[in-house]
Amino acid sequence: MMHSATRRDIVLVVDDSPETLSLLTDALEEAGVTVLVAVEGANALTLVAQITPDV
Repeated sequence: MMHSATRRDIVLVVDDSPETLSLLTDALEEAGVTVLVAVEGANALTLVAQITPDV
């Protein structure tokens, strides 16, 4: 069961599969979450250094 976020939580999704990224991004955004996407670990580390995601 999904619930709407009470605030704009930030989630970092890391995956090398465009299909997986799309599915997760769509579901999380529908739940009211701000989604950051990275396709590899190095990109994820760069994002985390700039923005602190909630998950």
